Amino acid sequence: MDILIGAEIFFSLLSVGQIKLNAELITLQKTQLGWIVSGKCKAKPNITRAICDLAVANAEDFVMEDENVDKTLQKFWEIEEVKGCESKCTPEHMNCENHFKENFKILPSGRFEVKLPFKKDPSALGSTFEIAQKRFLSLERRLQKTPEAYDMYKDFMNEYITLGHMSPIENIDFNMPHYFIPHQCVLRPDAATTKLRVVFDASC
Repeated sequence: MDILIGAEIFFSLLSVGQIKLNAELITLQKTQLGWIVSGKCKAKPNITRAICDLAVANAEDFVMEDENVDKTLQKFWEIEEVKGCESKCTPEHMNCENHFKENFKILPSGRFEVKLPFKKDPSALGSTFEIAQKRFLSLERRLQKTPEAYDMYKDFMNEYITLGHMSPIENIDFNMPHYFIPHQCVLRPDAATTKLRVVFDASC
C-alpha cells in the first residue's frame, strides 16, 4: 500500500489514458500523479506471508510484517470511527443529543434548523426587551451621524432577512418566554470586503 486517497479527490486525479493488458490481468490508468496499476494478481505458491509497503510523512520507505500492519490499520480505524455518545456522555450531553434528534428539520435550501436547547426554564431569561431597545436606540443615534455606516448596517440587516436568518414579528406576548438579542456594529475601514460587521450580544 503506497497511499490512501479519499473518494472526494480520487476522480479529479484521473486523466485520459487507460491500457488494459488483458481481461484476466491488470489495467494501467493515467493520473495526475503518474500511472497507477490495478487488477487481479495471482499469488505465487511459495509466498508464505503478506508484506505491505507504507509511505510515511518523512518519505522513508519501510516494510512492516503482518502483525504490525494489522495493529496499524486497527489503530487507524479506531481513530477515524465516530462512536456513539451513550457510553461516555453525561446526562446533560445525552439530553442535548436527544433534543437535536427530536427537534431538527432540513429546510428546502438544504440547511438544518433546530430549536435552541435550554438547560433551565426559558422564563429564567427574564425581561430583555428594555435592554435590547435601549441599546438599539443608542446605536441608531450613533449611526445617524455616519450615513455611510448606517446604510451598511441596514444592508446587513436586510441581507439577514433575505437569507431567512431572521423575520419581523408582530403581536409579542410578553407573558410567554422570549428573548431579545442586543446587537451592535464593528467598523473595519481597512478590510478589503466586509467593512462593517454586526455583532449579536447573546450573552447579555
